[in-house]
Amino acid sequence: MKTIRIQTDDFDLAQEYQLLRQLSSTVGAVVTFTGLVRDFQDDGEGECALDGALDGAIEGAIESLSLEHYPGMTETLLAEIVEQAHERWSLIGSTVIHRVGKLLPTDQIVFVGVASQHRGDAFEAAQFLMDYLKTKATFWKKVSQDGEHSWVESKDSDAAAASRWDKGLLLGDAEGSLLGDAEGSLSKNAEGSLLGDAEGSLLKDAEGSLSKNAEGSLLSDAEGSDHA
Repeated sequence: MKTIRIQTDDFDLAQEYQLLRQLSSTVGAVVTFTGLVRDFQDDGEGECALDGALDGAIEGAIESLSLEHYPGMTETLLAEIVEQAHERWSLIGSTVIHRVGKLLPTDQIVFVGVASQHRGDAFEAAQFLMDYLKTKATFWKKVSQDGEHSWVESKDSDAAAASRWDKGLLLGDAEGSLLGDAEGSLSKNAEGSLLGDAEGSLLKDAEGSLSKNAEGSLLSDAEGSDHA
C-alpha cells in the first residue's frame, strides 16, 4: 500500500498509525514522523518547523507559515520518492501526507509513516522519505513574523542529508555493512579462516607435520638408524 495525500485539512496521527499497523499480520515495525510548526524562529542554528524547515527566515516569533505546491507535479514527485523507498527497502506499506495552506504554530505539517517486517528497513525508509521530501518535492514555504513575510530558503544541511542517499552512503551502510560483514567476514572467516584453518591447518598439519614427522622423523629415524 502506498498512500500519498496533499491536503489543507489536518490529519489524525493515531488513525494513520493504525492503518499502517493493520495492513498485514507480517508487520513487525511501524515508524512514523510528524513535522510541526514551531512558534519561534531562531538564528538559523537550531531546528524549526519540519525539522528545520524555517531556518534561514527572519528571527523572532512566528505568526504563521504558508505552504504552496505545484498541483500535479508535486504529486508525481512524491510518487517517485515513495517508489524509490519501496525499491530500496522491504516495505509493506507507506503513507506520506503533506499539508498546504496557512498553518499556525503547533499545527501539524507533514506525516511520514512506513510499515515493514523489520525495524531497520522501517527506520531507514522513513528517514529517506523525509530527507527527499525536504529537498526534492515542490513545496514553497512563506513565514509571517511581526507583519513581515519571507520565503524559506533551502538549507545546505538538508541538501547534504539527501545527497547521502544519492551517493549511496547510507545504502552503503546497509548493503556495504552486510556485504562487509556477510561477504567480507565470510570470505575472511569462511574462506580465510576455513581455508586457513581447514586447508592451512590441514596443509600445515598434514603436509607440514607429515613432512616433518614422515620425512623428518622417518628419514631421521631411518637414516639415523641405518647410520647407527
